[in-house]
Amino acid sequence: MTWRPQATPDEQVFAAMKAAIANGATIWSPLSIYGMALNELTAGRSLLRRYFETCPEGTLKEGGSESIKRANAAVPIKVAEVEFSFWGTEVQHNGVAGTCMELGIPILTYAPLGYGFWTGQVKSLEDILKGDIRLLFGRFQEKNFPKNLELVDKVNDFAKAEA
Repeated sequence: MTWRPQATPDEQVFAAMKAAIANGATIWSPLSIYGMALNELTAGRSLLRRYFETCPEGTLKEGGSESIKRANAAVPIKVAEVEFSFWGTEVQHNGVAGTCMELGIPILTYAPLGYGFWTGQVKSLEDILKGDIRLLFGRFQEKNFPKNLELVDKVNDFAKAEA
């Protein structure tokens, strides 16, 4: 429902979300990175916030270490979704991975291929459609993009040399 050009009414979305939860779909991604154009009404995090504000069976907090501990104490967390890639290693140092390990919460990673950089699909900013959320990330800004491509080339050269 988040991939549509026109926002689906909250009532319809919330009914679908409740049905999904009732049928065991309890791993939810609040991110808006799955190819959709930015739209405040349909962005995943905004949609989940509105759901939990309207349907207070649960709460939604940012996923820092202390937030994870508080949330898990209230309702056991089944999985934590975090970015983990060459560019997104913060989870190793900000306490999130340690907290998840301590609490027995599996980590589900997203963007392990750097939002397309490591696949070779993104060679220029023109390869990314207007409205794509990646264009908001620092690594996809005009001044940083060529530097990041250089890093990709260096890693690829290293991999070829070691193969």
